Amino acid sequence: MQRTLPLGRRALVGVATMALVAGCAGSTSPSTSTAAVPSSAAPVASSSAAPSASTAPASAETTIRVGLVTDVGGLNDGGFNSLALKGLQDAEAQLGIEGDVLESKADADYIPNIQKFADEGYDLVISVGFLMTDATAQVATRYPDVKFAIVDSAFDPPLPNASGILFKEQESGFLTGYLAGLVTSAELSRGNPEKIVGNVGLVKIPPVDRYLAGFAAGAKHADPTIETLLGYSNTFTDPAKCKEIALQQIEQGADVLFTGTPCGVGVYDAALEENAWTVWADVDIREQQGGDAVPQILTSALKRVDSVVLLAIEAVVEDNFEGGGVVTYGLAEEGVGLGSVSSEVPPDMVEQTEALIPQVTSGEIEIPTTIE
Repeated sequence: MQRTLPLGRRALVGVATMALVAGCAGSTSPSTSTAAVPSSAAPVASSSAAPSASTAPASAETTIRVGLVTDVGGLNDGGFNSLALKGLQDAEAQLGIEGDVLESKADADYIPNIQKFADEGYDLVISVGFLMTDATAQVATRYPDVKFAIVDSAFDPPLPNASGILFKEQESGFLTGYLAGLVTSAELSRGNPEKIVGNVGLVKIPPVDRYLAGFAAGAKHADPTIETLLGYSNTFTDPAKCKEIALQQIEQGADVLFTGTPCGVGVYDAALEENAWTVWADVDIREQQGGDAVPQILTSALKRVDSVVLLAIEAVVEDNFEGGGVVTYGLAEEGVGLGSVSSEVPPDMVEQTEALIPQVTSGEIEIPTTIE
């Protein structure tokens, strides 16, 4: 089963501070992989859209308990995991649920962390990340009366008590790639005459590759002569490795580099040193950091993880959670999108990029989802 749900809109709220300017994001982080974050923790990230929960807060007798388990990127990644935490905290505020978080420090923590919530009878356990697919499936099979959801993956074979949550990262990647293609071909204040852009991938998994494939396709759509370089750091958390790849790509002529947090902090450092642009995955880093206070950031490929986490929890609260399938969010559902754009970019380039959205959502523009 595959379905899509519309997301509502709201203004950006809350600000996360990332390591690329002023240290790690967020003020709440468990000291070990099994220490729960207090449900009153302050938000560490936000997105530019989120649904408005329609359900009244649950009563004390019926309070829904939700456990969130991060992948190894951790709560201070400034993006993916911290957005999931934001969704949990939104659910606490809007739906009256009780939420707890376990932060995984290594792959070996996945099963124990997921199982801890299941053992304690939580109503919903949310795993954050593709790398947790097998661990979540193992635990979900053992606990048929507990509901499970996983962000960025699905279960094969389907599990009746578990739901997959996927995004069309290729669509937001395409928009940012198209804008990058326009920028690399123009004479702006940074960059070079070469028509080359770069993909600094983190770990080679399907969600990452969907981003990278979309970015490369978008750049080609802007100018068929553009070349896209490709490299993987094989880590989510080591900025030095991402910086090394970024410097290599810049040396080869790339002046716009796509990447993600937290490893991508190294890409930003390289761009700062070499006067290049960066494009960020998942979260609107320009908005978080005060816009043009981070001049090397061209834009972001948004992925509203907080919004869909809130929707998954709302489904449990409303007693309409559906296991056995996958829910997919793209541009049409406002699950992904184009982030804020540097003021150095001419408005007509932004308008050209946004004009492609109807062609993407209608299927007129077909975007690859894998790296060839």
